[in-house]
Amino acid sequence: MAAPGFPFLPNQFGMNPLHFSNGNSSFHPAFKNGVYGAGSMPFPASLHGPSTTPGGSSWTSAELSTKPHLPIYDLSGFPHFFPYSMHPADLPGPSLADHQLGIPPAEGKGKGKTKEKQPEPTLASLYEATGNDDDANYSPPEPAIFAVLPKDDDPPRPYAGSRHDIPGYDPLDVASISYWQCDSLNPAYVSANKKDSNSFTGAPELTKNKLARDAKNGLIKFARSLNSSPIPAGIRDTLRNEAGLLPSSMLHSRRTTLHIHTTNSRNLLCVYHRFSKKADSLHVWDGASLEVRKGISVTGVPYPRHVAAKQSDPVAEWVPGHLHCGCPEDLVFMEAILRKLTLVKSTQTDATETWQQTYMDPRTRAFAMTAFMDWTGLNPADFFKIAPDGKIRDDVYAELLDRQISVLQQRRQSLDSHPRTKPDNGSPSADADGSYHAIFKGLHPGTSPRKRKKASQSVDATLNALDGPPAPDDIDFFSEEEET
Repeated sequence: MAAPGFPFLPNQFGMNPLHFSNGNSSFHPAFKNGVYGAGSMPFPASLHGPSTTPGGSSWTSAELSTKPHLPIYDLSGFPHFFPYSMHPADLPGPSLADHQLGIPPAEGKGKGKTKEKQPEPTLASLYEATGNDDDANYSPPEPAIFAVLPKDDDPPRPYAGSRHDIPGYDPLDVASISYWQCDSLNPAYVSANKKDSNSFTGAPELTKNKLARDAKNGLIKFARSLNSSPIPAGIRDTLRNEAGLLPSSMLHSRRTTLHIHTTNSRNLLCVYHRFSKKADSLHVWDGASLEVRKGISVTGVPYPRHVAAKQSDPVAEWVPGHLHCGCPEDLVFMEAILRKLTLVKSTQTDATETWQQTYMDPRTRAFAMTAFMDWTGLNPADFFKIAPDGKIRDDVYAELLDRQISVLQQRRQSLDSHPRTKPDNGSPSADADGSYHAIFKGLHPGTSPRKRKKASQSVDATLNALDGPPAPDDIDFFSEEEET
């Protein structure tokens, strides 16, 4: 069959010539039936629609100009443009009119030019591309992204080690250390920040020695008896703020640690609420409004701030086990102890430093200190020279290790003597009748008992499925419907 002499050109508005722009939305009957070679249509009619004015131009030319916008071409001699098996609407790439007129494909410029982002290959596509079911010994090539993962023949990664592993090392024997000498600013560094020049780290050695000597004398006088002289306020602030100064100050007793965290107005404040310059942080606590908490439920400050404004005011009330700023005492003391004892060395330069003037915000402290105490089984009282019962410990570190080992051994033995208990994932608890009313508080009061029962059964099925992993046959990791 000869190629039809029908030019499939879009008109000057980019409209399909078979979808007439004069309102006639039907295709030519021959083409609607898929017979592309039966009959032909004059080019003006295909370009502008069959309804034309007496002058031979369509409504577009009558409205916009006196002549059609495109010249008439006879494409009957170019059958390669129109394969018989392809509908004109399925032609890929630029339109045929662009090919005829020599118009190159349009490209975006600047911000308008978009580049399609290639999606990451899925495990299913990688397996399909590399798998070979015919060869039992076939091993697919490793995806490029696995290059950073360890290989089977790699040597074991050595443990970085700890100074605590040194034979006979006692990290709590710091009574003779006035300050950690590793903290010092590089003389070649010139800071424009006035805070750096006033910090303990940036002070000359002569100033550090004098301040450390005054702090040690004040601590000795305070610990001498219950009615001894208090540590000066400036020294208390420096001991609380500077991690490298007098590390033994946080290891004496709970009474001494509380005194260091006391202001002149007799307010017990953590280092964050004493020195933080963020004004809005003073009013963030677990019971504050959502706007103040920024939607967070656990802020690290369980109770609101309640302090005395001046020294003449009576002592403000506080919740037992917490400070006046609302922070838990154990978490504050644990951070204070670890700040005094922790030194970190750079794996590149071998330089060593303390925390210096850095400290945690309450929420970070709550997570970090809770994790430390949960995994080690230790608490601040284990680090004090004076035990909670008033007894003076002869070897604090040895007794600390004994208590830690005892706690860990009890945990280990309980695994054999008690049923295993999973971590609580916050799953709702069933009521006495076995339903989960807390889940359905949002249901309309008029919801029928049948729908409520069905919803309760759905929750039961979900919770039962969480009790254990489903069978492998029930898991379809490579569902094509998921790979979009």
